[in-house]
Amino acid sequence: MPNHKILTGPQTLMPNTETRFPEAHQDKFVVCGLGSLGQQIVINLKKFDYDPFEVHITAIDQQPIRNWEIDNLADQLAAEPILGDCRRETVLKAAGIEKSRAILIVTSNESTNVECAIAARRLNPNIQIILRSSRHSLNTLLARQLGKFVALDATELPAMSFALAGLGDDTVSVFNVGRHRFRVIERFVQAGEARFDQQPMQQLHQPRFRLLDLNPVENPPQPLGWATTASSVFHRWQPHVRIAAGDRIAYIEVDQPSEPMPRSNNPFFMAAQFIQFIDDIRTNDWQQRLKKLRKSSEESIERVVAVALLTAIVLWASGALLLKATVPGLAWVKAITLGAILLLGGYGDVFGGFDDPVTPGWVLLVCLMITLTSILVVLGVLGLVAERLLRSRFDFLQKQPRIPRSNHIVVVGLGRIGRKVTSLLVDLNQPLVAVDAQPRSQALFPQVPLLIGNVLEELTAANLATAKSIIAVTDDQMLNLE
Repeated sequence: MPNHKILTGPQTLMPNTETRFPEAHQDKFVVCGLGSLGQQIVINLKKFDYDPFEVHITAIDQQPIRNWEIDNLADQLAAEPILGDCRRETVLKAAGIEKSRAILIVTSNESTNVECAIAARRLNPNIQIILRSSRHSLNTLLARQLGKFVALDATELPAMSFALAGLGDDTVSVFNVGRHRFRVIERFVQAGEARFDQQPMQQLHQPRFRLLDLNPVENPPQPLGWATTASSVFHRWQPHVRIAAGDRIAYIEVDQPSEPMPRSNNPFFMAAQFIQFIDDIRTNDWQQRLKKLRKSSEESIERVVAVALLTAIVLWASGALLLKATVPGLAWVKAITLGAILLLGGYGDVFGGFDDPVTPGWVLLVCLMITLTSILVVLGVLGLVAERLLRSRFDFLQKQPRIPRSNHIVVVGLGRIGRKVTSLLVDLNQPLVAVDAQPRSQALFPQVPLLIGNVLEELTAANLATAKSIIAVTDDQMLNLE
């Protein structure tokens, strides 16, 4: 049997059953639409109902609910559902919109949802609005105009569940905060596992890792001090308890940046990037840095051309001013013309007409550097443009990615949900194969092998026998079962 060892340390004061809590705090929510999605929302909101925090839910629907999909769901509501049009201000006021924390608008009519969101914002400027809508352009506009607004497409909501199920591991959730991706994992500790077995919990809080919950296989000799307040739901342990084999733990960790850091044209930022590049060369990481710079250049060729043009103008002006200031009797028109000739590589043409005593040696050296710099910039831009043109012309010669032999995921159906699932799995760096009956462009997911044809026949070519999971998300339910 596993043993929980207690380290010597300061005791943690935890509330006991006799502790008096402050008066219960109510968080009020309004749910508009009690269809399948609305009922699931009510159930999941009530999971956050911990003493002394009470979740108060009021529902609105146009018709009486005769058949509840979830037993005893009506008991989870603060009152009987309000019958009426959720777009009307009188109905929203009857639901307590003015004192609610959030409103979740999930009716099946998207136009009704949008009108309800606008009415809710008029009645409560601070309320959080969660809207069911598949109109992405309109959602972006509403988010800017209304504020505290989140729009979700109901058809894409199951995509994350499908993707996580396809992983076949202990990942509970994956989400992004800013440019960072976080992963929540719940699993059992294995005997001899260096990362967790016999490790004190206070040492598991690291910059990229946080322990969320512990469910020990047996209670340790010293009570864990289980708390009953909502503020201690995620920390119901004493920090000196050691984790043992068989314990179930839940933790969150930083997976990886979900997108590259935005680049800047600030000269200090560019100088820092150059210093980082030199350091990468010293640490033998220069190849990876070159790949990143190349990818960045390919994605922003317009910016590269603009910087090259600005550099040429600066070099032109510098050369013209330098020649005007150092060559006696040189007119401005002649100086500007000679500056342009320097940019075009005509160093010999410019100084071939002067005697040696006329032009100082340092001027010759500076003009030579201007010419060399100009040639390098022109060659770099021309090379980048030529590579882009050649790549766009010869994309048809690229071979389709290889189909993994084993331990991969097979996604059947590239409809709306299938594309979302595939995109999530690609972001999670999972090997996968996509199968669909309808012709699809390979450019949709260039790095994913795509098989087109009879779905059941193509599963053999997708190495289904050695795959770790299959995700069937076609529009044909019977085909999914087959």
